[in-house]
Amino acid sequence: MIIKKDSLFATQISHVSAQQARDIDLACIKKAWVPTDQLMTIAAWHLARLSNEYIKRPSRIAVLAGKGHNGADALLAAMYLSNWGHQVSIFLMADIQEYKGLSFRQLSQVKVAPGCRVLSRQDFDLDSVDLVIDGLLGVGLKLAARPPIVPIINQLNHANVPVISVDIPSGLDASDGPIHSPIVKATMTVTFALPKIGFLKDASKSYLGDVFLVDIGVPPHVLRQFNCDQRPPFHQNSVFKIEY
Repeated sequence: MIIKKDSLFATQISHVSAQQARDIDLACIKKAWVPTDQLMTIAAWHLARLSNEYIKRPSRIAVLAGKGHNGADALLAAMYLSNWGHQVSIFLMADIQEYKGLSFRQLSQVKVAPGCRVLSRQDFDLDSVDLVIDGLLGVGLKLAARPPIVPIINQLNHANVPVISVDIPSGLDASDGPIHSPIVKATMTVTFALPKIGFLKDASKSYLGDVFLVDIGVPPHVLRQFNCDQRPPFHQNSVFKIEY
């Protein structure tokens, strides 16, 4: 499905490295008093809204949730999507006891949400699935994906099912692009606050799909600390399509 949003060229927007993305998150907490769960709530809502716009009808959605912040974003988006009438199957990529902090909180919510069912990675199956949300790996990736994630990514890439990636396609390096393998070939990437430098690599285009940049409430004065002078005009819209 085509989602119509105002567009910006990639050259009009500052891009951040993996380290800058982590530092911006930390600065939000320590210097701007913006808690991570607030940013996550906004990010997950945008992710769910764009997923809902893409699919356009009550559907069967598979959410792949790692134990990090991308997985927590995906879990919270799953709750919103179930509230809007979708049947959501959540596949946990780690043992349940490994989900801590915000991931544990979001997991606790979806476990009691009508329309959500929580399954293990061993149950992963794409039969009768209309859409997949990729919350496997995030900007913290430093090495290539390892088992048990590798066969999941390979299965996704060989299936005829649209995939929406959370912030970055799993396996793509936020700073250097496609230097590892395998990498999720996303239909759409919903990236938060600012796009990542790795997106600018020519070889990244085949993994990103359509890129949508969303405002999650990072204060402009925080971004200025990191020399991010080309900021999106979020005062006009909270979502932009980025043209690479």
